[in-house]
This record gives sequence, C-alpha cells and structure tokens, in this order.
Amino acid sequence: MSAAEIARLVGERAGLEFPPERYRDVDSALRKLMRCHGIGSASKCLERLDHDQRLFDALLSEVTVGETWFFRDAAQFAEIRDRIIPELRRLRDPQHTLRVWSAGCASGEEPYSLAILFEELGLGAQTRVLGTDVSRQALARARAASYSKWSLRGDGALRAGPWLEKTGRRYELKDTIRSRVEFNYLNLVRDAYPVLSGNVWGLDLVLCRNVLIYMGRETIGAVAKRLVQALATGGYLITAPTDPLLTRWVELESVTTKAGIIYRKAGEQLRFKALRSAPKKNAKPSLSPGVVRSSGAPEPRTRRPKSGHIPALQDERENAAAAATRVRALAGSGDIEKAVAEAASAAAAHAGSLEVAYLYGVLLLSADRPREAITTLKGLLYLDRTLAVAHFVLGTALQRERKFAAALRAFGKAHDIAAGLPEDHVLPLSDGEQAGRFAMAAALRVEALT
Repeated sequence: MSAAEIARLVGERAGLEFPPERYRDVDSALRKLMRCHGIGSASKCLERLDHDQRLFDALLSEVTVGETWFFRDAAQFAEIRDRIIPELRRLRDPQHTLRVWSAGCASGEEPYSLAILFEELGLGAQTRVLGTDVSRQALARARAASYSKWSLRGDGALRAGPWLEKTGRRYELKDTIRSRVEFNYLNLVRDAYPVLSGNVWGLDLVLCRNVLIYMGRETIGAVAKRLVQALATGGYLITAPTDPLLTRWVELESVTTKAGIIYRKAGEQLRFKALRSAPKKNAKPSLSPGVVRSSGAPEPRTRRPKSGHIPALQDERENAAAAATRVRALAGSGDIEKAVAEAASAAAAHAGSLEVAYLYGVLLLSADRPREAITTLKGLLYLDRTLAVAHFVLGTALQRERKFAAALRAFGKAHDIAAGLPEDHVLPLSDGEQAGRFAMAAALRVEALT
C-alpha cells in the first residue's frame, strides 16, 4: 500500500487533499499509526481503515496538524475583542445572542478561548459558541475539556488560567466555560451546510483557521461559498495567515490587519464600518442571506392565483411556504429576534405546517429559549414522529436544560430514524443533509452523553 493510496482514502472520506510532495508525511503518519495500534502490515491497516472509524480518526490526527492551544494567535483574538465584537454589538439588537462557529476546532482550545473572551467582556450569557471537526477523536477530547501544559503556552496560560482547575497533571475547564460551547461533527467538504439542525446558520463570526490549507483549489472555493452562506449579513470570517486568500472565490469585503486578513459579509447598507473609514468605490452587492431552503420546499409564486383557481389546501401550502421563506430570510440576515417574532406569527397562522413549526423551534433555541423550543418541537413531533432533524434539535434543547436522559433518548431516536434510511436519502426539513452522515452525527451526540 502506497502513500498515494492513503492520501486518496483520506480525500474520499474526509475531503482533504495531499499533493505528491506531502506523500512522505502521509507515509510517516501511516507507519506511526501501525506501530501505535499493533498492525503488522500496510494491507491489513488499509483493510481496517475501511470500516474502523476510530482508527481512521487516529489517521486524520496524524496527517493533519491538529496542534492548537488557548488563545493561539493573540493578534486575531485582539481584533475580535477590540473591533469585531463592538461592531457586531452596534449592528445587532441589544438582546441579540452572538452566534460564533469554530470550524475545524480540533481538541477545543479555540472555541473555549472564544467563550473565555466573551466571559471577560461580560457577554458570556449572550453568546453561543459552536465547535465542529471531522475527527471524532478530537471532538471527544474537546468535550472532555481536560488539558496538559502544552495547551497553555504564552498568553494562553494567563488568559485561560482563571477558568481551569488543576487535577493531578491535567487542567480541567470550569463548567462556566464548558457550558457555553457546543460540539458537533461536521465535514466541511462532504456535509450539507448551512444547516438548521446542526446550528450552522445565521452566524455572526466564523473562525476557520489552518483548515483550508489541506484542500485543493476547487474544494476551497466550494467550502468558502458555504462558509459565506452560513454567515449572517454583517458577519465576520477569520482564517489563518497561512490560508489562501478567499476573495478569488467569494464576494467578501476584506482588510489586511496586523492579525492578517479579516473578511466580512456585507449587505447593501453594511460597508465594513468597523475596519475602515470609507467604503470602496464601485463595491459589488453582497451575496444573499445564508440560510438555505429546506429540500423539497416549494418556491413561493411571485403572483398569487385568483381565488378558486387552485384548491384551498394547495393555497394554504403555498402561503405556509412563503411564510417559511420570510422567516428564513430574517434568520439568515442575523436578526434572530425579528425572525422569532415572524415565526411565532407564522406558526399561529399555519398550524399544520411542519416546516414553520420546525423553524419556530430552532429559532426559539437560538434565542436561548430552550423550554419554549422543547414545547414547540414536541408539538411538531406529535404531528410527525419520523422527523429525524426535529428529534435532533429537541435533544439539543433538552441537553441545554440539563435533562440528559431525555436528550439521550431524543438523539437516539434521531439516529435510529436516519440509520433506517438509505445513506444518500435527503432527510425532510434538513437543508440537504443525507441520512448516513446525519446518523453518524447523532451517534456522536449519543456517545457524548453516555
């Protein structure tokens, strides 16, 4: 088995690309993996990698640089603190919950650093931080939130220290910070997003650092477009200085700072006011807000037919679909509070619409109203028990309320429904998520609770 075969396997399973000049690194990673797991031959290792997810996760950890520490790249965190957060606070409603995503979070130091930063600013209760990664092994370490001194280098030791408790040779993160961060499995190349069930939509800030360097040009372009779609209007995207420039693929405003390039998704009236004094001349219009329509949802007609030309049921379906579109547009713009209000009105007007009820439940959870979200989602599941995505979001709401046994049942139900379908089946109301990958994400949530 050659390094090229392993590189191809990693590309097929995880979407990462390794050019021939990096085959030596791949071969070294393979040999280390075989030694650590007592595998005698390369062919046997390849056979196990085909079905052993944990072994494959270990391979991913070896072939990628998962090294990270608290407050890595202090200059970028300074930009977040001094420029980005004040601008987002100015643009958003005072009660707005800031939604932040660490894409490719590895063992969790980055999203936890963000949570600490918000806590320092007195905004901890008004933020939700999401960390995602393609490695199940890394996500398990992130959820455990137990670190060695290697994660506490430089400024990180001073900043993170007050939020850690020493236990033997390890440092355990306090629950105040752990509770601010949610971890989910997500493959940036293979999975569907923006996606409501995974909370990857309408984001104010996205950090995707030292991830794009493992992707080919075509893949980078596709991922960049979806990252932009996941941003709310006025939201920011930060990559690492070593990552490729994204403006060749997507329409983003950008500025060079001491921390590197910072991007912003601007609307027609938002022109990077925080990071420069004057707007660009001949600026192009921004991309449309980023939450995509549920698969299978009909497009609303631009002109409604005269009464009596279509059956009343079809008329109601079109009205409900149009209402859902309005809710999604508001959510995608980042105005969660108005989106919740619009969803509440739509839910009252279209009580039989599964999509409207689902949107309302997701938005209530995003607005940090988990109890109301639980009630809404249970009502939705009373109408249709087969909605895997609704069970998944219900599990998230229950977990936030610390009802762990009930959350475990909800995630288990989401897994069982998805696992019983063909792997490439697109789940209803899922924004394009396939059953096979969704089942794996749900299984990870079950594993984290057991």
